[in-house]
Amino acid sequence: MVPSHPRLGGKKVSDMYKLRWATDKDYNFLYCLLKSTMKQYYIETYGSWNEEVEKKYFDESFIKLKYRIVVYDGHDVGCLSITNNTVDIFINEIQILPQYQNNGIGRMILNSIIEDSEGLKIPIKLDVLKSNKKAQEFYKRMGFIECGETESHNNMIRYTK
Repeated sequence: MVPSHPRLGGKKVSDMYKLRWATDKDYNFLYCLLKSTMKQYYIETYGSWNEEVEKKYFDESFIKLKYRIVVYDGHDVGCLSITNNTVDIFINEIQILPQYQNNGIGRMILNSIIEDSEGLKIPIKLDVLKSNKKAQEFYKRMGFIECGETESHNNMIRYTK
């Protein structure tokens, strides 16, 4: 049973969030989401935020990745993109607008992915910017461990039980 969150007026987070496939109409929302959740970490990691470069990189990701929009209590509040294969589940993106963070939304989404992972008996992998300590701690609390690194990212994995 999912506990209700005190800031949600007794409602359960699982009753309030849904995922829907992103469409071209979500492009601006997704780019603004990226800026609001990641810009500070990009600046800490790469020294600046180059709007032209980031927009080009985002354009390539928008075409390549399949995004789902996180809808919370009727509002678009985040995104999820995962890649499934027979070996693992890779989380490409999980982002929640700052004003909706710390309400259990990310935890509920990740718990759902963990449930799928356990059922399929395959691990979950992701890369997180080294500068994003908040996300790293969140993933560690959710059972992920570091399994490698690049210059800018820590590679993390969560094995099935």
